[in-house]
Amino acid sequence: MRLRGHRLGRRLLGAIVLASTCLALVATGIQLFFDYQRDLSAIDKELTQLQRSQLPSLANSLWSFDEVQLRLQLRGLLQLQDVKFVELLAQGGQRFAAGTRPAGESLTREFALQHEAAGERTLGTLSVSVALDGVYGRLVDKAIVILLTTSAKTFLISLIVLWLVSRWITRHLEHMARFARGISLDHLGQPLRLERRPGALPDELDQVAAALNDMSQALAAEFDCRVGIDAERIALHEAYERNRSLLRAIIDNSPAVITVKDLEGRYLLVNRRCEERHRMSAEAIVGKTDHELFPADLAERLRRVDQRVIATRAPVQEEEMVPLEDGMRTVLSAKAPLYDDKGAMYAVCGVHTDITERKQVERELEHHRKHLEVLVQDRTADLQRANNGLKFMNLRLQQAQMQLVQSEKMASIGVLAAGVAHEINNPVSFVNSNLVTLRQYASDLLKLIAAYERADEVLAAAAPQQLAAIERGKQAIGLAAMREDVEDLGDETAEGLARVTKIVHDLRDFAHAGEHEWQFADLHAGIDSTLNIARHELKHKVDVVRAYGELPQVECLPSQLNQVFMNLFINAAHAVTERGELRIRSGAEADGVWIEVEDTGCGIAPENLQRIFEPFFTTKPVGQGTGLGLALSYTIVQKHKGRLEVTSTLGKGSTFRIWLPKVQQVALAA
Repeated sequence: MRLRGHRLGRRLLGAIVLASTCLALVATGIQLFFDYQRDLSAIDKELTQLQRSQLPSLANSLWSFDEVQLRLQLRGLLQLQDVKFVELLAQGGQRFAAGTRPAGESLTREFALQHEAAGERTLGTLSVSVALDGVYGRLVDKAIVILLTTSAKTFLISLIVLWLVSRWITRHLEHMARFARGISLDHLGQPLRLERRPGALPDELDQVAAALNDMSQALAAEFDCRVGIDAERIALHEAYERNRSLLRAIIDNSPAVITVKDLEGRYLLVNRRCEERHRMSAEAIVGKTDHELFPADLAERLRRVDQRVIATRAPVQEEEMVPLEDGMRTVLSAKAPLYDDKGAMYAVCGVHTDITERKQVERELEHHRKHLEVLVQDRTADLQRANNGLKFMNLRLQQAQMQLVQSEKMASIGVLAAGVAHEINNPVSFVNSNLVTLRQYASDLLKLIAAYERADEVLAAAAPQQLAAIERGKQAIGLAAMREDVEDLGDETAEGLARVTKIVHDLRDFAHAGEHEWQFADLHAGIDSTLNIARHELKHKVDVVRAYGELPQVECLPSQLNQVFMNLFINAAHAVTERGELRIRSGAEADGVWIEVEDTGCGIAPENLQRIFEPFFTTKPVGQGTGLGLALSYTIVQKHKGRLEVTSTLGKGSTFRIWLPKVQQVALAA
């Protein structure tokens, strides 16, 4: 079968191949999409199975910190299909990894490792990276096989279809084409007959042949009507002339200047308004260019606009300044390309409207608008300043309210502490007095027993059985151990009573109920009493390291400074995730003293350092902090005419430095 000359066959073959290829691509894409989803589901199931089977043993190894077992288990995970990289990040910062991180696309799943011995705390995070290159490779191989088989089937079917089309359709179409080319005035009306046996019902080829026969007869009839058509052509020409005159009247009576130029810039048409504006007749303008009619700079500017319309083949509208006899005029020029009946551009039409008066009105409106904007900006600035003042006063009121609430709270704590101290001191005094008497009684009893023991020889001779019973009684009650423990028990009890007395004393000193006067105080004593009060909060998190210098007594409000110390100590303990240190240093300068509180906690982010003293700002989770501690501390230090400064490094800790003057120049009421 020859394809040369059978353009319809080739096009049909191409259409069949293209359509089949598109359908094959769509079907292959759909199948590959579902295969891809199935592979991803298999990977997800594999990772879920890994979570169930491997995570408990990994968590157990991490809890016992068996590094060898951890690395073996991580390498074992690499045996799973498409798993290329695993990484374990412990909560303490240790990192264990196996494999190579995929360079291409990958799927990464993270699992939290928990151990029943650690409660709900996460020991670390396991990251498993699955490379998708293997999935893509399998999909590509499957796609190649599908496309090759589909292409082969499509090609064979196309050849069969092409042979059938050539046999049943193409040869008859060629016969019809020869018939159509042979139609002339001398052969009009001759019928077309196809070289095949007619079917029971006429098909499309029979219909085309009938249409060609009808066309031949219609052409014969049309030829007879040609004389009438010529008459109609004359009538159309007359109508054209009337429309042309009407269009010319419209153009000449337009208030805008209308011009038409060819692609070389020569004027083809101008209206009467153009003649009046430039004081030249149409005959003097048509056929000339802008360079022949106007100054060089104006002509060049007009030509650039025409060239832009020709280059972009799109309308252009812009304002131009045109010098005329009555001065410079602002003209709004709208230019557009003109096309002939074949779609070829042959000219540029321009409509130029004088908008000088309108521009003057616009400039006046713009001046008034700018003046109004200046007035609005001035009023807005006044409102903004007033708003800033209100915000500042509101902040001052919040700080005053915060101090008042804290002062009332400390006063209540002071009253409660005084009552607790009074209630505890009475029974402690009773216990202490009774302990002294009890220790004296125990000492006297031990002396009496020693006196009896010195008479054992006499009693052994007189009553040996009674002496043996006494010895058994001594052994039963553990008299020897009792002698050794009685003195130690008394000392330990006295030490415990002393600690209770010290705690009550420190609690009373920390609160200072009713204290509102400035006084000279020992800051070290305040720090020590605050540490004693916060001992329960600190002892599980930090070790306190004191490095005191020589400090003179400082004029201050001791209870408020104790509150500052308490806030800094508690914040330091909260900043330490595991066991750390709380270092307290102090020293004196010429006109003041300083105290530094340093922790080995997590540190403060640089972007938060400028905001930590703002009221209600906190980095703690919701429900664990109010954001008032450091803000109140900063206000108290400022009230003492001092400074509260902070330096911090992420991961290493923070240092708060308090500087206070030794003497207040003007004592302020609390």
